[in-house]
Amino acid sequence: MVTSIPRMFYSALAAAAVLAGCAAWASQAEGECHAPRYKIAGARATAEQPEVNLSVSIDPKSVSLGNLYALACQFRSDFSKADVIRIDIFNDFGAAKRDDPLPGGDPPSSRRDDSPKYIASYYFGRSKREEHLLLLGDVRGCTGNIIIDLLTKHPRSMCDY
Repeated sequence: MVTSIPRMFYSALAAAAVLAGCAAWASQAEGECHAPRYKIAGARATAEQPEVNLSVSIDPKSVSLGNLYALACQFRSDFSKADVIRIDIFNDFGAAKRDDPLPGGDPPSSRRDDSPKYIASYYFGRSKREEHLLLLGDVRGCTGNIIIDLLTKHPRSMCDY
């Protein structure tokens, strides 16, 4: 009987953590993003408007999955009139300044080895009802990269695309 009490406690604690995560996501959907501050390092204009293409940086200490979800919420709020949003997220301002955020742009320069500082990309497309967060594990290939569909909350390997 004594061993079942701690097991029940841990199960309840795990369930509470999952519910708290769901509640945090729900509150973000209502406009309370609680995102870390980001600095815009580069913006590129495109022929198609309204389209946002940015490179931003956040404090390396702020890099977490929860904060990346909150940033996605913040980007949706900050650029609510845009039909397409593409944002490269770095943990270093200098690396973000060297980025080319246009679609089809090269990944961060290998000569400066900015790859480890490129942590994620956010994409929103109003017409196709797409919104996802790409978590980068390997800039040059699909191995280690994870795409999280923010509408369904399902993660997939980038190799699946």
